[in-house]
Amino acid sequence: MATTGQMSGAFGKIEIRTPSGTGSFTDISGSSQAVEVATVTRKSGMAFPLDSDTPAVTYGKQEGAEVTFMVIYTDVVAEAYQTALTTFEAAGGATLDVKWTPGGSTAGADTYTITGRITSIDYPGFNGDSGDPIMCNFTVTGSHVVHTV
Repeated sequence: MATTGQMSGAFGKIEIRTPSGTGSFTDISGSSQAVEVATVTRKSGMAFPLDSDTPAVTYGKQEGAEVTFMVIYTDVVAEAYQTALTTFEAAGGATLDVKWTPGGSTAGADTYTITGRITSIDYPGFNGDSGDPIMCNFTVTGSHVVHTV
């Protein structure tokens, strides 16, 4: 049976809170375009016993998570890029929370939150031959992603 729960990311929502755990989240969806797929992995290992055709497999802890957000460059202080840049440029990098909701503002939509620091950010580039908005990415690295239903 085919799914009926598919959705488009066209109306997803991205919110940011800095510093982490302080105050409420700020919706930055109006100056954001995308969240790259975040793959989280678990450590594993294999040994190959001499008397077997298959390995012995063990499993360990989850590895840290990295999530990349694509935002529209603006020089407006309260929008996505400038908020991320200020957080990145703070001494030692400030800790922040970023929450994304693929289903947008729909009640009961799944949310995903990463708490960590921005470990990379694009400074804006531009091309006078293009009419496209200037886009920049920033990546948040944290210990894990929290999924909330």
